[in-house]
Amino acid sequence: MRKFLLILAFALAGCGYQPTARITQNLIQSPVFVDVAMSKTDPQNTVLIKDHVRAGVIERLHERIGERASAKTIIKVSILRARFSTLSYDSSGYAGSYRADVTLRFEMHTADGKTLARNTTGDHEFTISNESDSDSSKVKVSSIISDKDRLNAIEEASKQAFDEFVSYLAIVGMRGR
Repeated sequence: MRKFLLILAFALAGCGYQPTARITQNLIQSPVFVDVAMSKTDPQNTVLIKDHVRAGVIERLHERIGERASAKTIIKVSILRARFSTLSYDSSGYAGSYRADVTLRFEMHTADGKTLARNTTGDHEFTISNESDSDSSKVKVSSIISDKDRLNAIEEASKQAFDEFVSYLAIVGMRGR
C-alpha cells in the first residue's frame, strides 16, 4: 500500500497536477461575496443558485465567504436564460422527457481592480413523473412540468454552469503563471 501511494504521488507530481483551488489562488482572495441578481421569472432558482455558488466557493475553491463591505473578491451572477425543450414523446403523443438549458453570467471583481466575466451554460435532461390514481389502476398522463421538476432541472443545470465558470478560472489562473 505504501509503495502504491509513493508511486501515485510521483505520478501526480510528475504530470504537474495542481488542484483548482491552488491554480485560482492568484485570482481569488478571501473573503468572497456572492451576489445573485434576483430573477423576476425565477425567484426560487435565484436562491438555489446563490446557495450553490457559495457552497462551490467554499468546497471547490477553498475560500471564505464574507460580507460585501469586507470582501476582497465579489462574484456577481445573473440568470440570462432558462429554457426547456421537449426531447421525446410517448405513444399517446405526450411529452415524456425534457431538457433544461440555463445560461448564467458570472462577473468576478478582484481586489486589484480586475474584472473577469463569462457566460456559461449548463443543461439537465429529465423525465416528467406521471402520477397513478389511487382509486384505480389508471395513470394520469400529462406533459406538464411540475414545479418540483422545473426547480430541480434548473438547479442541476446551474451546477454545470458554475462548474464551467470554475474551469474558466482555472484556465485564466494557469495562463497567469
